[in-house]
Amino acid sequence: MGRHAGRGVSQAGPSLFYRMRTRALVLAQRALATHGPIEHRGVSLVVAPGVHHPAPFLGLGFGALQEAALDLLAPGASVLELGTGAGFWALSAARRGFEVTATELPHVPLGPVAEASERMGVRVRLLHSDLFAGLGGLRYDAILFNPPFHDAEARSTEELAWCGGAVVRRCLAEAPRHLRAGGALYMILPRLDRERYGDGLAGWSVRVAASRWYPLIGRAELLALR
Repeated sequence: MGRHAGRGVSQAGPSLFYRMRTRALVLAQRALATHGPIEHRGVSLVVAPGVHHPAPFLGLGFGALQEAALDLLAPGASVLELGTGAGFWALSAARRGFEVTATELPHVPLGPVAEASERMGVRVRLLHSDLFAGLGGLRYDAILFNPPFHDAEARSTEELAWCGGAVVRRCLAEAPRHLRAGGALYMILPRLDRERYGDGLAGWSVRVAASRWYPLIGRAELLALR
């Protein structure tokens, strides 16, 4: 959903910090939901209800980190974005000429992303898939993932965009089977949250490709994982 939402909603409660941070982000997302186009870093998007807004607060948008990942890719690279949401990362990649596939869970509408790609005159292959489930044995030069990084279970459907530690761990475990030789997984994680995923990151070569400080989140890092 701009962050890939994991299946299931639990009543399990995370720490007070996580709960307060998640609540603030959910309220911002709800307030900014729109049926009309918005401009985000030069890309015209439609943020459907329940879809993560690419910049829910002034200064809180990962566009700079997402574009930094694209700067690292070879011309014509094949790219997979997991949890595309409103489609900013996928559309930005397609605009640069990459071969792009973007996925989302079945309950998240992909029509607005398809419409945006038509307006921009770019091609993005869109499909519903729970992480890699619908991709068979396909492999890519780069996998992009801005995940639901709070290591907690969602207590409402709206929180699925932010809470999903199990989803992050599944991605880290399954991604190697979908990368071409020399390929990389580019994942955005707040530094505060990264240590919680040390078990899943242990099998990867981890490089911080870029980082920025954000309100509520603290310093977020673009990790290049190989």
